[in-house]
Amino acid sequence: MQNAENLRGSGGFNTGLRLVLEKGYSYAMCLDDDAMVDEQAIAELYTYLEQHPDTGMAGARVYHTQMPEYVQ
Repeated sequence: MQNAENLRGSGGFNTGLRLVLEKGYSYAMCLDDDAMVDEQAIAELYTYLEQHPDTGMAGARVYHTQMPEYVQ
C-alpha cells in the first residue's frame, strides 16, 4: 500500500497500521526511517508481550544519538 502523497510520519504510520489490522497481524512496530534499533529489542518486546497477554502495548527506551546516556 502506498499513499498518493507524502503524509509525513504520522500519516505513514496510520496507513501501515490500517494494513496491519486488515491483514490480522498480532503485532506492529512503528519506527522512523532513521531509527537505529538494538539487535535484541524486537525479540525482547515480542517475548514480553507473549508472556503478558493482558498488556496492549510495549515500547523500548529511546536514546539520544549524541548523548547515549540520555533517554528521550
